[in-house]
Amino acid sequence: MSEYIQTDYALPIPVLHVSIGNSDDTPWLGPLDGIVDTGADITMIPLNIIARVNAPSLQEGYLRSAWGNDSRITFFIVNLQIEQLRFSGVQVASNESIDEIILGRNVLNKLPLFLDASSTGIILKISQSPAWAPPISSESTALANLQF
Repeated sequence: MSEYIQTDYALPIPVLHVSIGNSDDTPWLGPLDGIVDTGADITMIPLNIIARVNAPSLQEGYLRSAWGNDSRITFFIVNLQIEQLRFSGVQVASNESIDEIILGRNVLNKLPLFLDASSTGIILKISQSPAWAPPISSESTALANLQF
């Protein structure tokens, strides 16, 4: 069970299982816990994971936090797999202070997610892409049943 699920906090963090790679012919890491953050513009991955998959860097830049602080970051390109859905060429951000995988809207907007926060837990359902959404690379439907 995820460390984010095992908590006494009243509002546990929803996570999805993510695997990360550079290409199909190199080893992938995962599945790892990725925090679902609908307020984050971009997906962030710790530098140690970026280094392990040998992801190519794009450019350096700055990210501004919700508190108005700017942080210098580097953008990288990775491939992601969330449940059975694969995404190629995803731009992610990283620096020395990022220590968790944060799934931002650049990835979440490609997932038709259904959130059910009933008394039995939070269920995130990833289903077939609707007509208005960008194409995804899998024909299957995946369920992430997160019990809290």
